[in-house]
Amino acid sequence: GVQFPILSLKPTATWITETTPSDRKKVTANTSVTFNYYGLECKVATSLIVSITALPQFEEQLGNIIVEAMVTALDLGIISGDGNGKPLGITVDPRVPAGNVISLAAADFVKWEGWKKKLFAKIPLAYRAEGILVMAASTWEGYIDGMVDTTGQPIARTNYNITERIIERFAGRDVQLVEPDTVADYDAAAVGD
Repeated sequence: GVQFPILSLKPTATWITETTPSDRKKVTANTSVTFNYYGLECKVATSLIVSITALPQFEEQLGNIIVEAMVTALDLGIISGDGNGKPLGITVDPRVPAGNVISLAAADFVKWEGWKKKLFAKIPLAYRAEGILVMAASTWEGYIDGMVDTTGQPIARTNYNITERIIERFAGRDVQLVEPDTVADYDAAAVGD
C-alpha cells in the first residue's frame, strides 16, 4: 500500500566563469601549471520536483543527485575540458609532450605484453610509484579484468572487502572507473581516444 515515485531528475552542472584570478595565485613562468579558481554550480528547481515526489524522498535524494552532477562535470573538465571557464583537460592540453602520448593498437590492447611494452615500459622511473589508470567501467569489465599473462596468471585484481568499496588494480596501480562519456569505452573509442 506504499507508493514510491521514480525520480527521473538528472541535472547538469555548469562551470561559472571567473574573469580575474586572485593576485596571489598569478603565475608568470611559461612552464608552470596554474591552478585557477573555477566555480561549479548545480541548479535544481525544487518547486517542480517537490510537487511530483514526496518531500522526504526528495530531500533524501537531492544530495546524491547534486553530487552525481558535480562529479560528472569535474570528470569531464579534468579529462577533456577546453579551459574556457573550466579546467583544461589533460587529454587536450597542448603542453603534454608528444612522447607522453601512447597509443595501443587493438592487438596490443588485449594482451598483457602490449601493455607492458607499449605503456608501462615508457613510464619514467620517477613516476612509477604514483598515478592511476582511468578507464570506462565497460573497458575494465570487458578487457582488463580477467586478462592473464603468458603463464596464465591474472594481471588485474579486484578486491572485494567488507569495509570499503571495491578496489580495482592493474599492474599495481589503482584503476578509477568512469562513465563512457568521460573516457570512451574501448569498443566505442575513435582513433586517438
